[in-house]
Amino acid sequence: YIRRTALGQHPRQRLTNREVEALCSLTDARGDLIRIAAAVKSIQADKRAIYFNDTRFVEQWMRAATQLINRWSQIENYLTE
Repeated sequence: YIRRTALGQHPRQRLTNREVEALCSLTDARGDLIRIAAAVKSIQADKRAIYFNDTRFVEQWMRAATQLINRWSQIENYLTE
């Protein structure tokens, strides 16, 4: 510890409660993205093309994606306030 601090390294500061909350939110959002990617990859390419040619499906997809994007924005705003 002494050698590291003498060489200019400093111990990490603990996260504030606000930062911990934001980190947890980001972790949850990352999990959502992973689940979405896995769900899309699990669909066969020909069926995937059929789904994405269906206007109703694309609208639902966009609504879900918009919710996720909005959540990321909320987290960003929370951190920068």
